[in-house]
Amino acid sequence: RQLSMAWEQWQQVAAEMREQRRLLDNAMRKFRNAKMFAAWNQWRTWAAEMRRQQHLMGGAVRRMIMRQLSAAWEKWQFEYENLKFMNRMGGGAIRRMLHRQLSMAWEQWQHFEKWQFEAEEMKRQQMMLRRGLMRMIHAKGGC
Repeated sequence: RQLSMAWEQWQQVAAEMREQRRLLDNAMRKFRNAKMFAAWNQWRTWAAEMRRQQHLMGGAVRRMIMRQLSAAWEKWQFEYENLKFMNRMGGGAIRRMLHRQLSMAWEQWQHFEKWQFEAEEMKRQQMMLRRGLMRMIHAKGGC
């Protein structure tokens, strides 16, 4: 009988020890998990901050690159227009020198056209003046 009681007491103590160990393991697991969870949250916060900073830096770098690209484009356009103007001015002078006789004929033709226009205008005015005088003469003769 004592052996049986000792066995039952031993089983009860063993069961209590197992329960205490289980509770202690659960407590330790919760503690470890809490520490891991805190570390995880800290890492997530750090990672989010790094992403935010990268985004801000990326925007700044993009704006800087675009500003430089835009300045280069503006400079290219200015230089192109300047070169085009210089070619037009220089090209015209060179062509006129190469085709001097043609240029002289052109100038003469323009001068002739102007003279011809002026001659036609003078002829028209002379005709109008003659008509006016004839009307005046006929008007006085008719009185």
